[in-house]
This record gives sequence, C-alpha cells and structure tokens, in this order.
Amino acid sequence: MNRVFGRGGKNTGPTLDETGATLDTRYQSLEKAYNAKMNEVRAFQKQLSTMREGGPKNATKRRAMDCLKQAKVLEGQMGQLSGQKFNVEQASFGLQNVKDAKSTVAAMKTTVKAFKQETKHLNLNQVEDVYDDMADMMDMNDEMGEIMGRSTVPNNFDEEDLDAELEALGNDASFDGIFAGASGAPSVPSSTIGANSVLPTPNNASNPESILLDEFGLPQV
Repeated sequence: MNRVFGRGGKNTGPTLDETGATLDTRYQSLEKAYNAKMNEVRAFQKQLSTMREGGPKNATKRRAMDCLKQAKVLEGQMGQLSGQKFNVEQASFGLQNVKDAKSTVAAMKTTVKAFKQETKHLNLNQVEDVYDDMADMMDMNDEMGEIMGRSTVPNNFDEEDLDAELEALGNDASFDGIFAGASGAPSVPSSTIGANSVLPTPNNASNPESILLDEFGLPQV
C-alpha cells in the first residue's frame, strides 16, 4: 500500500542550521584525525634523524611517507567541508535577510495602517489653524510684555536741565562741593551756657582777678 499511495505526512529536509551543525561536527572530526597524523609524521621525522642509513631507516621513512599522504588526504577533505560550510553559512545569511525584509515590510504595513486610522478624522486645515492661533497668541504675548514693561516715571522734566544736572553730578569736584558745607556747621556746646564765663568790667584790665558768672550769667555769690 505504501508503494502505491506513499507514506503519509510531509517529508521535510534538514534545515540550514542542522546542515551547518553536521558539517561542523564532521570538520572537527577530520581536524582531529589530521592533527594525529601530523603528530605521527613528526615522530617519524625525529626518529629518522637519529637512525643510520640502511633497511630500518628506509622502512621507517616509508611509514612516515604513508602517514604524510593520509594527512594530505584529510587536509583535502577538510578543505571541501570548509567550502561547504561557507556556502551553507552564506545561504543561511541570505535566508535570514529575506526573513528580516519580510518582517520589516509587515511592520511598515502595520504602521501605515495605524497611521491612516489615527489620521482618518484629522483635518489638516484645522491643524494649520491651530498653529496660526498659537503664532498669534505668541505675538500678543510679546506685545503685552512690551506694554507691561514700559516705564511709569512721568516725563514732564526739562531734558536740558536733566542733562546739565547729570553733567554736574559726573564732575567729582562739583559733586563733592554740594556736601562740603556740611562739615563747617557749628558744633554743639559741651559745657553749660555761662559757666566759668568772665563778666567784663572796667577794672578787668587792671584787676587780674575776674568775676565768675553762674549758669544764668549773673555774678556768683
């Protein structure tokens, strides 16, 4: 029955990742065998350097040549697997690029659909009007700030008088002269008025003793 109708189910081949993993395992196995053969060749070469010419040396040399041939075969197989691995990696890279491009296109479609849905009831003229209103509001705000920042000092002064006074204040000598008379004011008396004052009399010139006055200006008794 299987010959007539075939086996059921879908027969899927290995993926690129699985193929790459298989090739990597095989490459590591060949590399291990190659390194072992090269170690044998080095051991034979070291042995040959200490042997004399003759039959034993020739036999050892043939064994060394056989190991080197086998190593060369393994090296060629490693090269083939390396090329296959590179091709699989490039195919996997291309496939991933296609998947990324597909995801990108799907995301862009979803974004465009959502954008159209959001802007479906949006009127561009209304948006422009809103921005115009905002510009007018900012202009009005600037004008209001300029008005509120005006000086409230009355402007009924004579400009020439103000210039003359400003020039006088700028002169150090004139500025100091304004307050110079303050230092020449009379000082407050420190003693009692009339105390120890001398009453002038016609005899003061000839009399060395003077008459003392009290606080009221009268002769002391």
